[in-house]
Amino acid sequence: MDDVNNAHAAFMREVLAISKKHGQSEQWVRHQLYLGSNVSKKSRHLNAWNVFVHQRLNDINENLAKGERWKLMEFVEAHKGTLLSHYLALTPAQKMQYKDEVTQLHVKKQQTACDNPRGVWCDMEASFDAMDKEWIALSYRLGIEGFFVAVRGGVDDLSSPRLFFTNKAEKFARAVLDLEPRHLALKLEAFVITRLDSCAALTQAPSHSLNQLVSKCCSIIQEGLAVIIKEKYQNDRNKEKEKEKWNPLEKQVKKVKIPELTLDRQNWKFYHVKYLKAAATNYCLDILGGRLDNGTDDWEEANALLCDLFMKTIPASIYF
Repeated sequence: MDDVNNAHAAFMREVLAISKKHGQSEQWVRHQLYLGSNVSKKSRHLNAWNVFVHQRLNDINENLAKGERWKLMEFVEAHKGTLLSHYLALTPAQKMQYKDEVTQLHVKKQQTACDNPRGVWCDMEASFDAMDKEWIALSYRLGIEGFFVAVRGGVDDLSSPRLFFTNKAEKFARAVLDLEPRHLALKLEAFVITRLDSCAALTQAPSHSLNQLVSKCCSIIQEGLAVIIKEKYQNDRNKEKEKEKWNPLEKQVKKVKIPELTLDRQNWKFYHVKYLKAAATNYCLDILGGRLDNGTDDWEEANALLCDLFMKTIPASIYF
């Protein structure tokens, strides 16, 4: 007994030291040291006796009306002797068959996450809080370092990214991966939601050299530019056709031939002629356009009319 008491006293001293060092309560420290924790307890396994009793209870209640069915405790007390005798008569194969039926029933049973979103969220929070405590306890007890990241599996899920990083794991993410732990979780969430893991480009990506990758990028850029130029050219052509459709007179007037004039005067100045010729041409085209709007369809006659107007428009002063 002295050894047990000494062990308890040493344990309490360690609990007090850890509590003062980290500013936590004694209860929290004892919980982290696996005393009374759920982690230290072994998970429950299927019990052939429980499965057998439940199976017999279901068989009896199947033919009974609602309100007359047996409760589990009442059924065991009333038929305990019969149940024990029948259970002892079972072979190991029959007991294993009972366990297999329950295992298959648990596998087929699926929980619907959208029936109670609030309940699902509370269950998730409680599970991750317990997991955080377990990771902290494992880190203190075994001295391990690591991290976990959990994200939602689809856009319909309501859970936000959950992550846990020990000190060295957090430094590893920042120094080696060059990512904040939160950013790493968000990248994983985007990868899962967008289903990039199912893309053929990721699962069957061939290996290329650097020159091949550069050449492929250039080809893709050239193809894109060719499409843009083609679209621009097509748009310009459509605009020209639309303009010709709504204003055919402008194109026809520009096709009228303007004769070249030859004047044999000594005092003719070239720049005067050039300026006056351009002004007279614009003036004559305006007049001709108005006459064509009034019903003139003979373009030979229009050509002669334009020449006559051109000759009359140039002032006589340019000859002197």
